[in-house]
Amino acid sequence: MRVNIPPSFFAIAPLKILGAVTSTLLVLAVIAIGGGGEEVAIVMSLALAGNLSGVLLWSRVLSYSRKYVTGYIGGYVGIFITLILLYDKSITSIYVASFLLIFMMNLTYLSAMFLVAEEYRDKLGEMMSKLESVGGWAWVAGLGIGAAIVDLLDYITLITLLTLISFIGILLSIVLLAPSIIKRVIEGFKKDLGLLPLLDMSLQKIIEYEETIPETILSGIHVIFSGSIMNFPIYIRFRGISRERLLLYSAILTQFLAFGLVYSQLITYLKGLGYVDSFIYIFSMVGSVVSALMYPRAGKVTTISKYLISSNILRIALFIMLIILEYTPPILKTAILILFAVIDGYTWAYIVIILNLIAIKHSKEEVGISNFIRNIGNLIGAFASGLIISLFNIELNFFIGIIVLSLSTILYVRIVK
Repeated sequence: MRVNIPPSFFAIAPLKILGAVTSTLLVLAVIAIGGGGEEVAIVMSLALAGNLSGVLLWSRVLSYSRKYVTGYIGGYVGIFITLILLYDKSITSIYVASFLLIFMMNLTYLSAMFLVAEEYRDKLGEMMSKLESVGGWAWVAGLGIGAAIVDLLDYITLITLLTLISFIGILLSIVLLAPSIIKRVIEGFKKDLGLLPLLDMSLQKIIEYEETIPETILSGIHVIFSGSIMNFPIYIRFRGISRERLLLYSAILTQFLAFGLVYSQLITYLKGLGYVDSFIYIFSMVGSVVSALMYPRAGKVTTISKYLISSNILRIALFIMLIILEYTPPILKTAILILFAVIDGYTWAYIVIILNLIAIKHSKEEVGISNFIRNIGNLIGAFASGLIISLFNIELNFFIGIIVLSLSTILYVRIVK
C-alpha cells in the first residue's frame, strides 16, 4: 500500500535548498574577491572537514541524548547564525562559514534520520526513501533557485535571502514537528510521574533502538556537493583486514582522492572559461537531476563490479574531456559541458549505490568505514589540488586526477579477478 509523505518530512526542504545554494556560492564568493585555486581548495577542504567532524560528533551526541527535535531546530539556528557571519565578505568569514555550515547541516540532517528511525520502525526503508526523495528534489530546487538569482542579486542580498530561508527552516521545523514535541513533553511528564511501563526501559528496547540507528545512518545517500552526506557508524567493531578488503579500501581511497582533485576545482575552471555563475548552477543541477532519476535503477544492478569499473572508465573519459575543453571551439564547449554533467550524474548514482551494496553485504559497520574512507580521499584530494594549482596549473591537476582514478580502476579489476 502506498504511504503518503508525512508533513514533517518537508521540514528538511529548507536545509537541502540552503546546501545546494551555498555549496556553489561560497566558491563563487572566494573567486569574486580575488581567490584562486589554492583558496578554493581550502574552502572545499574545510567543508569536507566540517562534514566529517559533524557526522562523527552529532551521531554520537544524538544517540546518547535522544534529543532529536532539539537537534533538528538547533541545526537550523546554527545555520542562521553562520550565515550572518557571511555579511562580512572576507576570506576569513568564508573559510569559517565553509566549515560551520556543513557542520550544522549535519545536526539537522541526522536528527531527521533519527526521528524517522524512532517513529517508523515497522516501515523504516520505505519512509527513509521518502525522506531522501524530499531532500533530493529540494536540492535540485535549490540549484534552480541559485541559477535564477545569482546573476540578478548582489552578494549582500543573496546572503539576506539565505538567512531568511534558514529562519523559515526554524519556523517550519517547529510547526511540522509540533506533534513530536508534544509527544515528548507528555512522555516526559508521564515518566516523571512514574507511569511509563517498565517494559519501555527494558534491555530489549535499548537493543532494538541501537540496532535501528546504524540502519538509519546507512540509508542516507547525500556527498557534499551532489545532495548526499557522509555516513559513519556509531559503533565500529574492528576485525582483521583481509587482502581483498585492503585492496577495496585502497581502490575507494584513490577513487575519491581523484574526485577531490578534480571536482574541488571544477567551478574555478568553469569561471576561467568565462561561464557566468547562473550557468554553473544549471550545470550542477543537470548532474543532480540525472543522479536522482538514476538512483532507483542503480539499486537494481546485478553485475556490481561491471558497473563500478565502467563508471570509473567513463569518469576518466570525462576528466580527459576537461583537459581538451580549453582547446575546443567555443560553439562546442557548452554542449560538451552539458554532456559532462549528464554522464557525471549517471555515473555518480551507480558509484555511490554500488559501493554501499558492496559494503552492506560484508557488514553494517562496513558501510560507515567505506564512507569514512571516501571522505578522507575527498579531503586529501581537495587539499592537494590547491597545492598543485599554486605550484603548477589546473591542467596538471586534472591529469594527476586521471592517473589516480586509473589506479583505482586497476585495483577494482584486481579485486574482481
